[in-house]
Amino acid sequence: MWFKREQKNRRLRRGHVLNVKLRSDRVNAARTRLVSVALGVTCGTAFGLYLLWRTGEWALDKFVYENSTFAIQNIEVQTDGVIAPEQLRRWTRVRPGANLIALDLASVKRNLELVSTIEAVSVERVLPHTLKVRVTERDPVAQVNVPLPGSAGGITVSTFQLDVAGFVMQPLDPRLCVVRSAPLAGELPVITGLSGTSLPPGRRVESPQVLAALALPIDAGQATPGNYRLSFKQLGRNQAFSLRGTDARFSIPFSVRADEVITKASLKLRYAYSPDLLSELSKINVLVNGEVAASLALPKAGASGPVTQVVELPAQLITEYNQLTLQLIGHYSTGCEDPQHSSLWATISHLSELQLVADAAPQANDLALLPEPFFDARDGRKLSLPVVFLGAPDNATLEAAGTLASWFGLRAKGRVLNFPAALDTLPAKGHAIVLVGAKGAPAGLKLPAATGPALAIGAHPDDIEFGCGGT
Repeated sequence: MWFKREQKNRRLRRGHVLNVKLRSDRVNAARTRLVSVALGVTCGTAFGLYLLWRTGEWALDKFVYENSTFAIQNIEVQTDGVIAPEQLRRWTRVRPGANLIALDLASVKRNLELVSTIEAVSVERVLPHTLKVRVTERDPVAQVNVPLPGSAGGITVSTFQLDVAGFVMQPLDPRLCVVRSAPLAGELPVITGLSGTSLPPGRRVESPQVLAALALPIDAGQATPGNYRLSFKQLGRNQAFSLRGTDARFSIPFSVRADEVITKASLKLRYAYSPDLLSELSKINVLVNGEVAASLALPKAGASGPVTQVVELPAQLITEYNQLTLQLIGHYSTGCEDPQHSSLWATISHLSELQLVADAAPQANDLALLPEPFFDARDGRKLSLPVVFLGAPDNATLEAAGTLASWFGLRAKGRVLNFPAALDTLPAKGHAIVLVGAKGAPAGLKLPAATGPALAIGAHPDDIEFGCGGT
C-alpha cells in the first residue's frame, strides 16, 4: 500500500504526560509548622506580658509601696469637738511607718465613723509622709436614762445622749477628751419613754415624738432679754484651738446690744495645758479689750486632765464691740528656751462659755434707729420677735405683717429669726410688732394718731424697758 491509513481511535495513540502529585505528609508538615509558629508567638506574647506585669508589680512595690520615702511620719488630726487628737489617731488604726500610698483611706474613714460621737470624717494624703484627718463631732443636746438589769442583780442605769438630729451616742469618757466634754450627764434635758433596744449607738431614733422634742429651742444661745450665754462655738470657733509658744494669743470678738448695758460678766473656761510647763513662770491671761481681767495659774497637778474654771470679768470693761483675748505665757526652763518648743502649749475648748447679765438701756422711740431696737446687728443670738394682731387679721393686715418680717429678714443676713403670732395679747416682756387696725391700739400703748398707713414706735405698756412697733 502506498500509504498507511491513520487510525481514527485516539485512545490507541501514544503520548507523554508529566504527572506531578504533592505528598500529603508534606502538606501536614506545613500546617504543623504554621500552628507551631502561631502557638509560639501566642505563648511568647503571654509570657512577655506576664513578665512585664510582674516586673511592674515588683517595681511598684520596691519604689512605691515599700519605699521609706512614703512612710507615714505625721498623722495630722483636726476636730471641731473635744476628743483628744491622740485618741483619734488610735481610732484610725494606722501604724506609724505604714506606707502612705498603700493605705486604704476608706478603711480609715470607716474606723472613725464607727465611733458614735463622730458625725463625719474626711481623710486625705499629703505627700510624701503626712496623713490628714478632719473630724466633725456630734454635739449632745439631750439624754436618755435606761434602766437595765445588773450582772450581780439589781438595776443599773445606762445613759445615752442624742444630738439635734436624733442620732444616739454613748457618753465620752472624760479621759478621752482634751477638755471636759460638756455638757455631762445631769446637765442635759432628759427624754423619757424610750427602751434600750430603740437606742443603737450611731443610729438615728425614728420616734416622731423624740425628734419633735429635740427640735425645741433648748439652745443656751436663745435670745433672752437681760441674759447672754454664748459658747465660743456660737461666737465662730467651730473647734478647739491651741496656744503655742512663750507668748501666744487668740482673740474672739463679741458684741452687746445698743439697748443693753452689762452689769455682770463671767467666763466659763474649759482648757488643758502641757505638763512640762513651769507652774511658777507660766499662766493664762484673760483680757477684755486689751485689759487683763484675770490670770490663771497652771499648776503641775492640773495638767493631768481637762480643767474647767469660772473667771469673773469686770463688767465696766465691756462696751458695744469687744475683744476677748486668751494669752498663754509659757516656760519649760529657767534657762535658754526654744520659743516654739513642743512643750509650750495650751488647748482651749470651743465649748467654753461667755456669760453676761445685762440691764436695759432704753432708747428714744425714734424711727431713725430702725431696725433697732427690734433687731440689733450686734446681737448674734437667735431672735424671737412676736407679731401681734388685734382681732382676726384680713388679707391686707397679713400682707403688712409679711412685708415687715421680710424687711427684718433681709437685715438679719442669714441669722435665725422667729416671728411667733399672737391675737390681742402683748408679750409680757420684750419687743413686739403690733398690727393696729380700726380696732385701735391695745390699752396703755400710746401711739401717734394716724389718718392712713403709718409706722410708729411706742413704749411697752407693761414693760417700759422695751418698745412696741405699731403699723
